[in-house]
Amino acid sequence: MISAKLTLANGSGAPKAVQRAIRQNFGNAIAKQAGKNMAIFSSGHAAATNDTNPDYAGFQSGVDLKTSSAAPSDWVSANGGKLPNPPGCLAPGELTANDPIMLTLRVRAPTNAKSFSVKMFFFSAEYPEWVCSEYNDFFVALLDSDADGNPSDKNIAVYDDGQEQWPVGVNLVKVADGLFTACQNGTVGCQDKGIPASTYSGCTDPQLLLGTGFDEVDGGGCGQGKPVGGGTGWLTMDGNVAPGEVFELRLAIWDSGGHIFDSLVLLDDWQWSVDPAQPGLQPQ
Repeated sequence: MISAKLTLANGSGAPKAVQRAIRQNFGNAIAKQAGKNMAIFSSGHAAATNDTNPDYAGFQSGVDLKTSSAAPSDWVSANGGKLPNPPGCLAPGELTANDPIMLTLRVRAPTNAKSFSVKMFFFSAEYPEWVCSEYNDFFVALLDSDADGNPSDKNIAVYDDGQEQWPVGVNLVKVADGLFTACQNGTVGCQDKGIPASTYSGCTDPQLLLGTGFDEVDGGGCGQGKPVGGGTGWLTMDGNVAPGEVFELRLAIWDSGGHIFDSLVLLDDWQWSVDPAQPGLQPQ
């Protein structure tokens, strides 16, 4: 590791201290994947229900941290000046990253390494009622490397459906059946709010939400009676590097379209490999 810094999503400014934490577990059923701890970043508070330092704050009511920046400009430019969005979903209304936090790592790869992997687990209070809406919160992992094979927009936090690559966000539910697994099955979207509604049946591990705060029961609207959020489960994220090079990795999460209904990501278990990888996300 050469350097590490925390900024807003455009590489300047400073996020709030409540947006990051280092913990051994998250909620009742999610434990660190390697070593002593895992990293947690959030567009709200990086805390489960019983956590302190920072304290828990409800993800669905959300916390307006009153910070904003542009989304990463090179990523937006590589995607035609707009935010990637599944067909048929409402287009994001703005390019602004609300309540963002970005960790930028500058790393020298081992002289025999050709790739690395990191485990990630994304949660969002936008699930289920705001799926396919303009409120598609994002997590991106932008890799600047001389290695071949990485995505043209630098983002390795993507699902490849064989035709296009979709970034991590709640709208993954529309293009990657089964990638969101820590959730409750049923209707996603909200026709009453003008959002295309559909049925999702890829949730297999709703118990992983217990104690996270995303398991709280929604009291009204299209999400009434359901947990206030959902998550992907642990996914493995791969990227390629050139042996011995100095590369940069930017890990960022933010709210889209507003400052409430917060999202969160867990990161753990960095590993090097002497073999090239298929960049992107794989279920664990």
